[in-house]
Amino acid sequence: MTRFTFTGRAVQGDPMKAGPQRKDKAGVLKFRKDGEPDAPFFYAIAIPKDPAKRFVIDGNPSYEEEKAKIDAAARAAWPNMFNPQYQRPAGLQFEASLPMDCSNPKFANKIQDGDGYDESGKPNNLKEGWAGCWVVKVSNGFAPKVYEWSNGWVELTPHSERKIKLGDYVTVSGTCETNQSTESPGMYMNFDTVSFEQEGELIVAATAVDPNQALGARGGNGAPAAGQSNGAAGTSGSGTASGAAGDQPYSGYREDAAPPPPGDDAPPPPSGPTMTAKAGGKTYESFTKAGWTDDQLRTHGYIA
Repeated sequence: MTRFTFTGRAVQGDPMKAGPQRKDKAGVLKFRKDGEPDAPFFYAIAIPKDPAKRFVIDGNPSYEEEKAKIDAAARAAWPNMFNPQYQRPAGLQFEASLPMDCSNPKFANKIQDGDGYDESGKPNNLKEGWAGCWVVKVSNGFAPKVYEWSNGWVELTPHSERKIKLGDYVTVSGTCETNQSTESPGMYMNFDTVSFEQEGELIVAATAVDPNQALGARGGNGAPAAGQSNGAAGTSGSGTASGAAGDQPYSGYREDAAPPPPGDDAPPPPSGPTMTAKAGGKTYESFTKAGWTDDQLRTHGYIA
């Protein structure tokens, strides 16, 4: 197995919510070996092809470094499908993210070209946040660990105040391994850890993600379960972004205070303008402390 770490903008899925139960090619609902419904957690993050437009975490590897590791793992697992001397014949369409020595145009490496086309022939760039990006798709039959940095790693749950939405910047980490499928050869990308990095512009999902289209139909009893990790992806370094994120003042989420211990007196009501739902529960004071002005807060929809 090869471990990977990618940092980008969440464009599909939810690391805290399992997707719909998958079906086989005959339309029959699938179940895992333990008898539970095969309803994997699925996530897709977009990474700009232009390095200058990427969200960067100090100390995290680049997309190119991690892609090279995944390609090397694919070559080792499927040596008969990779040949440095291979010349692709005319007429065969290869996914742009596949290495040039890949001889199978249907090899599944779970990285899609945001400027290419999906399995239905529709342009990927019609999906918000995909244009100009590589889109890395990851999954797991079990819930990944999710963290946020706040003077140390804090594990997030569905009941945490922090809600990670589509459009936010995250780091995903997990393992890449062969799917051992002779019918649809490729690599599994099993994520076991997610870290929230910074808020981004909300992406409103038009429809729910179809796991059969996103992950591909599989025979047998589904993907092998990835191991759980006690570590967290990413580093404590602050992130920077350009392009889609805009040149907005840093939100200061890493400096927000932890909630008071249970049983303490309730804090006084917040002062200042009333925050909108887009603020994600953060106070007016936390924004102004980070350098936001009222005009900026109003322009970006954080106050009415």
